[in-house]
Amino acid sequence: MMHRKPLYFILLLFSAVAWSQENSNPLYSDDIDAQKKWVDSVYTSLSLDEKIGQLFMVAAYTNRDAEHENYISGLVEKYHLGALIFFQDQAVKQVELTNHYQSLSRIPLLIGIDGEWGLRMRLKNTVAFPYNMALGAIRDDKLLYDLGVQMGQHMKREGVNINFAPVVDVNTNPLNPVIGNRS
Repeated sequence: MMHRKPLYFILLLFSAVAWSQENSNPLYSDDIDAQKKWVDSVYTSLSLDEKIGQLFMVAAYTNRDAEHENYISGLVEKYHLGALIFFQDQAVKQVELTNHYQSLSRIPLLIGIDGEWGLRMRLKNTVAFPYNMALGAIRDDKLLYDLGVQMGQHMKREGVNINFAPVVDVNTNPLNPVIGNRS
């Protein structure tokens, strides 16, 4: 029992430090004025090239080789990209790459994904939520809300800031293999 006390203390200390760091960042605050002040201070410090770079979101892949990773790294550093949208493969690899690319950027990158039914749409070994066609048949708004909260928690854990979902795909062609159950 004695050996658990130091471990408990370390976990408690780590949790407190992590909590205080997240809560001292205005981006994690509910204080809109603090957020605006931070955004304005960052924006006014940018060169014209950096401001232009913030307008671009580039596709990044976790299932490609080091050449692709170096290419994306170069874009982040040289052109001051504002965002990346990840496609395909492994969740752990995406977190590693997100952390790497974030470390290269002076301004936090916006990380996106097209995950209509959650991370599983793009990343292996993650939870797949029901397709939109199934969700459209559910009449329990609370259940749909809870699903959205859970999906958002998964995205946050993965470091994703924006999920380009849900979408309003209309299935006008029943033979279309892409839209189908996604609508």
